[in-house]
Amino acid sequence: MSQGNFTLYYNTARKIPQALSNTYWSTNLDYTLTDGKCFVNKNTGELICSAKIYQRPDGSTLTFDSQSGGYVESGGGGLATLTYDSASSTYILHDEDATTKVFDTYENIKSITDSSGIGWTIAGSGPASASTYTVTHSSGKSYSVTRNSSDTITVTDPSGNAYVLHLTNDGNYTSITYPGSPATTVSFKYGLSALPGLLTEVDYNGAPYDYTSYNTNSSSPYYGWATANYLADNSESATILYAKDAAGNLQATITNALGHHRVQTYDGTNGPGGTYNGQLSAISDDAVADCGATIRGRSYDANGNLSKEVDNNGNVHTYTYAATGQLQSETEAAGTSLARTTDYTWDSDLRLNRLTSVTVEGWSKTTYTYNAQNRLASVSVTNLSGNGSANQTLTTTYGYTLYASGMVHVMTVTHPSPGNSDVDTYTFDALGNLTSRANGLGQATTFSNYNGLGEPQHVVGPNGDVTDYSYDARGRVATKTTHPNGVAATWTYGYDGYGQLASLAVPDGETTAWNHDAEMRVTSIVRNDKDGASTESFGYDANGDVTSHTVSRNGTPSLSETLSYDALGRLYKRQGNHGQLLTYGYDGNGNVLTVTDATGHTVSNQYDALNRVTKTISSGGASPALPSGVPNLSVPANNANGNYSVSWSGVTGAASYVLQQRDNGGAWTTVQDGTATSWAATGKSDGTYSYRVRACNVTGCGAWSGVASVIVQRLTPPPAPASVSVPATSSGNVAVSWPSSSTATSYTLQHRLGTGSWNTVYSGGNTSTTVTESATGSYTYQVQACGAGGCSGWTGSGTVAVTVPPASAPNLSVPSSNSTGSYTVSWTGIGGATSYTLQGQVNGGSWGTIQASSSTSRGESGKGNGTYGYRVQACNAGGCGPWSGAGSVTVLRVPATPAGLSATVYKEFLSDTRPPKTTYTLTATWSSVAGASSYNFNYCQPSGSCPTQSVATPSVPDFYVQGGAVSAKVQACNASGCSAWSAVVTPTVVNE
Repeated sequence: MSQGNFTLYYNTARKIPQALSNTYWSTNLDYTLTDGKCFVNKNTGELICSAKIYQRPDGSTLTFDSQSGGYVESGGGGLATLTYDSASSTYILHDEDATTKVFDTYENIKSITDSSGIGWTIAGSGPASASTYTVTHSSGKSYSVTRNSSDTITVTDPSGNAYVLHLTNDGNYTSITYPGSPATTVSFKYGLSALPGLLTEVDYNGAPYDYTSYNTNSSSPYYGWATANYLADNSESATILYAKDAAGNLQATITNALGHHRVQTYDGTNGPGGTYNGQLSAISDDAVADCGATIRGRSYDANGNLSKEVDNNGNVHTYTYAATGQLQSETEAAGTSLARTTDYTWDSDLRLNRLTSVTVEGWSKTTYTYNAQNRLASVSVTNLSGNGSANQTLTTTYGYTLYASGMVHVMTVTHPSPGNSDVDTYTFDALGNLTSRANGLGQATTFSNYNGLGEPQHVVGPNGDVTDYSYDARGRVATKTTHPNGVAATWTYGYDGYGQLASLAVPDGETTAWNHDAEMRVTSIVRNDKDGASTESFGYDANGDVTSHTVSRNGTPSLSETLSYDALGRLYKRQGNHGQLLTYGYDGNGNVLTVTDATGHTVSNQYDALNRVTKTISSGGASPALPSGVPNLSVPANNANGNYSVSWSGVTGAASYVLQQRDNGGAWTTVQDGTATSWAATGKSDGTYSYRVRACNVTGCGAWSGVASVIVQRLTPPPAPASVSVPATSSGNVAVSWPSSSTATSYTLQHRLGTGSWNTVYSGGNTSTTVTESATGSYTYQVQACGAGGCSGWTGSGTVAVTVPPASAPNLSVPSSNSTGSYTVSWTGIGGATSYTLQGQVNGGSWGTIQASSSTSRGESGKGNGTYGYRVQACNAGGCGPWSGAGSVTVLRVPATPAGLSATVYKEFLSDTRPPKTTYTLTATWSSVAGASSYNFNYCQPSGSCPTQSVATPSVPDFYVQGGAVSAKVQACNASGCSAWSAVVTPTVVNE
C-alpha cells in the first residue's frame, strides 16, 4: 500500500456524513460507517438501527443489514463483510478490494490494511474532529493532519513539510498552499449563493485557471447540474445541455471547444422499467471532416453489470459475471469467426477477490499462486496455441523474507531460465525503501540516504558510478550530481509557480528553459549551449491541441510544421516547411483508414472485428520531378572578422534548399534547411570554410552545387589586462579594477564562488566596477580585454573573503503577560550569524540595546508593572540583518498586603423598639495599595460566620454585625492574584 498520500476529492455525488450539508469534499481517509434504517422503539424509546451504511471516499456505498449474529451485505455477492467485535468494541469491514477497515465504536476509521496485513493506522481524533490525528504506516512512516482552528488544516508529511489548507465553516476548502519555493497556492471559489458548495473557480497563485458553471434555474429538474467547464482564457471548454428523449431517458449533449456535439443517453433515467436505471446506454457523435457520424451502445445485466458493448463499427464485446459481480468471461468480436474469449477464475475465498487464472481460449493461460501472507508466489504462462512449443509452461516465482512488521526485507524474482539462474534480488530497509537491486549476474545497484518521502539521495551503479540527488520540499528533484573522473558534475532543476519543470542547467553550461502560458501549456523550450540558442515553440487551438511546432537555432528555423485537427481533436492534417502534407482519415473507432501525402499518394488500411490491421494498400498519382537545375553558389574569398554571407540562385521546381558546410577539409554538416536562398555565418574562427547547396521538393533533392570556399583570418585580440585589484575582505560590495589594455574596446569581468563555475558580472568599456555579492564565501575574479580582433585570455585576481550580513530576522518569542517580573526572551538562530543584538523599550518608549552576544535568549527579572517591548537582529562580521517583529510582555505583579487596617463597631441601644434591642454596626478603612484593583475584606462574627466582601476602595461602608466581638482582615487583589491577608484586628467598640 502507498506509504504517504493525503488526497482531496471533490465529488458532487458524495457528501461526508459527519460534515455540514454544503460540502462535496472528501479525503482518501474519509471512509465512513453510519447507521441507516433507524426507528424508535415506542415502548422503550430506544433508537434501533437495522443497517449500517459504508461509504468510500469516491462516494460509492455498501449497505449491511443487521441480522442475528452480525451483518449481511444488502444485494451483494459476499465480497464484502461486516462484523462487530465486542471484545475490542470495533467494527471490522472486509472490503471488495480485499482490504480490511476497522472502525471504533463511534464508527470512526482506525485502520486500513491490505490482505498481507500492510496498511495504515489512524491514531487520535477521527478525520472529522477539530484536532490532530496521526496516520502511521506498517513501516513506521507517518504523517499528521492538524485542524489548527476552525478554518485551517495543516498536513505534515513524513519529512516535516507542511501543506496548509484553508476551509469555510461549511467544510469547503478555499485554498491549498504547498511547501517549498517558488510558492504554489491553489484556491477554490464557490460563486453561487443559492447553490452553496458548488465549485465555480480554481485559481493558481491568485490568477484564475478554471471555471465551472451550473444550471441555476430552481424550477428545472437539472437544477445545480454542471453546464460548462472551461479554462480562464475560454479554451478547452465543454458545455452540457440536458434533456429527455421520447422515452423519458436522460440525454446529455456535450459540445467541445471545436464545436463538436456528442450525445450521451442514459436508459431508464426517469423513464419506464427495463434496463438498469441511470446507466450510460448510447454515445453518438456528429460527423467530422475525416469521419461520418457514429453511434456506440452499452447494455447491462439485471445487477447493473456491463454485459455488452457495440462499438462504432458494429463490433460486439460481451461480458458474463458470477453472482458475486466478478467477471467470468468476455468475448471480443462476438458472433464472428474471429471471436476471442477470455475466461477468469477467482480465489475461492471471496474476501481476497483475486484472480487465480486468466485464459485466452486457444491462445494462453496465465495462472497465479499466492503465499501464506497473500503475496504473489508465482505466475505461470501456458501456451495453448499451435505456435511454438504447445502446452509449454513458463513460470516466474517470487520469494520473500519479511520484517517483524510484515514489510518485505528481501524479495527474489526467479525468471524462467536454465537451472533457475536468472534471479533478481531486491532488498528493502525496514521503512520499505529499496536499498539494493541485483540481477542473476551479481550486478547490483544500491540506494541509500533516503529522505522522509522515500526518495534516495545516493545511488551507486553496478560499475561503481555514483549519482547523488537532492530534492525540494515537494519531493521534486532539485539537483542530480554524478562524479566522472572524481569531479562533481551537477544538473540543477527549477520549477515555476504551477509546480512544473521550468529550467535545467547541466554541467557543461547548457541551460534549458520551459515557458508556460497561464493554462500551464508549454509555449516554448529554449536551450542555450556552446553553439548558441535553440528555440522550440508551440501553438495551440481552442481544444488545447498543438497546431504549430517550430525549431530554430540562433534565429534560423530548422523545422516548422502546422497541424490541424478534426472536431474530435484527432490529427487531420500535418504540413511541413518544405510543402510536405499528410492528411488522415479515420473509421468510427478512431483507427487510421487513410493517409494521403502532398502528391496524392494514399495509404489505406483495413481492420478486422478486433481492430487489427488486415490489409494496407498504397495508391495515388505520380510524384513531381526532382529539381533539375543546380544553384549557383556565391561566397567571399576572404574574411577578416568571421562574419559573412553565403547566397545562391533559385532553381525551378525547388521547394527548399539544403546548405552544407565543411571546416578545414573536415566532414560536411548541414547548417540550413529551408526556403531561403542565403545564410549568414557569424563568429567564425580562423580557417577555411567550404560550402555546397542543393535544391529539394517533396520528391527529393537534386545534385549538389560546386564547392565554394572562404578563408577567415581574424584580427589579433588585445593583450590580457596585467592584473586585477580586489580588497581582501568585503561585506558584499566588492570594488574590482584593472589596468587598461591597448586596442581593447571593452572588458568582460567574471566571478565565481569557491571552486564553482564562472559567471559574467560586468561587460563594458570601464576598467573598474563594483560587484554586489549576495552570499558569504570566498570569491575570485577574472577579466579579459576584447577588441575588433576578438578577446584576450583571462587575468585572475586574489581571493576576497565576503561576509554578507544575515538576510533574515530571527523569530522572537516572549510571553504575552507575567505576574512575577521574571521571564525569558528567546529567538531562533539564523544561519551565518555570529551574534545577536537585543533591544528593549518600556511602555512604548525609545529602543535601547540590552544585550549583544551569541546567545539566543535573555532572562529578565525584577521588572515592575508595565509593558516591555523587545526586538532582535542577527549580526556577523559583515553587519547586521533586519530587525525582527517587536514582541511585548505586560508585567502586572501581585499587590502588597494592605497596611493600616482600622475597624470600629458602633453599639446602639434602641429603647423605643418593642422589645428594646441593641444593634452593632461595623465600619473599616485601610491604606491604599499600589497596583490593586480590588480588596477582599473578611470579618468573623460571634456566631462563627466569617463572610468576605469585595470592594474597589480601601474602605467598607457601615453594615450591621451580630455583636461587638468581631475580628477583621483584608487583602489586595488584581488580575495577577491577591496578596497575603493582613494581620487580624479587633474592632474598637463605641457606645452611642
